[in-house]
Amino acid sequence: VGRYGPRRMMTIGVIMMGIGFLLMSLVTSLVMFYIVFLAIISVGMSIGIRVPALVAPANWFIKKRGMAIGISLSGGGLGGIFVPILGWLIVSYGWRTAAVVAGLSILALGIPISTIMRKRPEDYGLLPDGERHRQVPEPVVARPEAVSAAHYIGRDSPEANFSLKDALKMPVFWYLAVAFGLRQFAVGAISLHQVPFLVDTGRSLQTATTILAFVTVTSIIGRLGFGWLADRFPPRYVMALSMMMVGLGAFILSNVNDGLPMLLLFVVVYAIGWGGGATTMNATRGAYFGRRAFGTISGTMDFVQMFGLVLGPIYAGFVFDVTESYAIA
Repeated sequence: VGRYGPRRMMTIGVIMMGIGFLLMSLVTSLVMFYIVFLAIISVGMSIGIRVPALVAPANWFIKKRGMAIGISLSGGGLGGIFVPILGWLIVSYGWRTAAVVAGLSILALGIPISTIMRKRPEDYGLLPDGERHRQVPEPVVARPEAVSAAHYIGRDSPEANFSLKDALKMPVFWYLAVAFGLRQFAVGAISLHQVPFLVDTGRSLQTATTILAFVTVTSIIGRLGFGWLADRFPPRYVMALSMMMVGLGAFILSNVNDGLPMLLLFVVVYAIGWGGGATTMNATRGAYFGRRAFGTISGTMDFVQMFGLVLGPIYAGFVFDVTESYAIA
């Protein structure tokens, strides 16, 4: 994305995702499922949705970066509206038909949207944040004292300007990668097992998918609200608050058997914390490392923190297999 721009990469990624879901409707074995899901759909989502949707607003905004990223990521929350529809399609017509509908929808909507993506405002004679004139201070580059310390760049400080090589030498890169990985451990476990867990507590599949939709849509509040906060307070503190809410939400989820009030509390606390974390993690990366290699640094850090997203669902599934309950997980 840093080299070729978000428009080209998003187009490629959207086509991969759309074709991947169409192929998903044809799978006949577990091996085929893993190949289609991991090698086509997941890769397409990474290069076509996740990274471009973060790099573009990070490049176009500095002082308002938190809100810009929050607005960009809110599309994922709006996507929750379609979860009950997919659930109904699966129940009524089967998962193969639902996969075809998903693939065609991605191609029909994603390709036109990808054509409007732009890389950097400077490429079009513009400036970040819509400014008309800007005094350009000397960018903060890798100095020995900056590399050796977890140096934070505030919104009123000169813009950070680190390369990937610089970032890898900074302890803060690894601090953030581990912290994000631990968050992804909880998010991965809840995201994958939330519907089976709710079904296991006596809810129907349609009810469980509807609750998942509410969680996804409610996350928009966190994406926008925490983005607004990240523009006014140090993003790392706002990010820490969102992570605390995810942890608290996981604890509340373990007690949803107590009735509807606990389930509603889970939706509010977890969804807002989950959505807020998606925004503030990227706002924090932008504050520390700047625009120069934001996409490359984000992708590398995502690769490091992937241990959490992979191990979280495995851990929750293992606990359920052993104890026949998700409560401990």
